[in-house]
Amino acid sequence: MKAFVTGGTGFIGGHVVRKLVERSYEVYALARSEKGIAKVKALGAQPILGDVTNIDSMREGMVGSEVVFHLAAWYQIGIHDVKKMEQINVDGTRNPVK
Repeated sequence: MKAFVTGGTGFIGGHVVRKLVERSYEVYALARSEKGIAKVKALGAQPILGDVTNIDSMREGMVGSEVVFHLAAWYQIGIHDVKKMEQINVDGTRNPVK
């Protein structure tokens, strides 16, 4: 079974990716950087270079997926960037379901 994961390089997402791989899923996880790509590979998944704010960057990983885990989010203690929060947490949540 193919699974696509946003937020797979994060704390919770990394655990989800690892568990899916252990259960023999074909896992594709979104990664925004070379460091993220390396983390996804180390977990045994296929990295997809992209960002939840760019729907086109997610399409390759989502094609043929039977399940999508949307775990990406942004928070920064002490930083109150409402525009960035809305772009990532609100618009970024809409993109995987479009």
